[in-house]
Amino acid sequence: MNKQKIVLLKPGFSDFSIEHNILSSTPYELDVVRASDDIDLLSYLSNPLIVAIITIRTLITAEMIERISPFCRVITRLGVGFDSIDIKACLQRNIMICYVPDYGTNEVADHAVALLFAAHRRLSMFHRSIVEQNVWNHEITGKDLHSLNTLNLGIIGMGRIGSCFATKMRPFVKQIFSYD
Repeated sequence: MNKQKIVLLKPGFSDFSIEHNILSSTPYELDVVRASDDIDLLSYLSNPLIVAIITIRTLITAEMIERISPFCRVITRLGVGFDSIDIKACLQRNIMICYVPDYGTNEVADHAVALLFAAHRRLSMFHRSIVEQNVWNHEITGKDLHSLNTLNLGIIGMGRIGSCFATKMRPFVKQIFSYD
């Protein structure tokens, strides 16, 4: 008997052993469509065994939704928001839409912390000095480089990522101001 398919469109990662193990004892199987796969996506999505679609970056257009199997009941975006899914077309077909609101929250906040540290310490300028002149140029810092713990930090937007970023930065700065 053919298992119903949960399709993952063009993921940016390659290990799906956890998902395959979870689905192995269910009537579903994970079918991964990679960006490098040479397939006609519109034709592929009309497969009547497809009951769910998971996307990260693939744009789910009205044209795609029209061609999706009538048995497909849900489209999930691994990310924040529905900006890559045609909501109106899904509503017309009674296809539920889901997203993962905290997907990448910590990762984005960590990256913001790293960027703030790099910008504050002028790491790109020091790196360029070392690569181009083979010297650590202390004059790059100038006189306006202050210790982070003496500075205030302003954050615009205190949603999940902004709040997580504030929590991570709290030990390093004097005070945090925010606007939401």
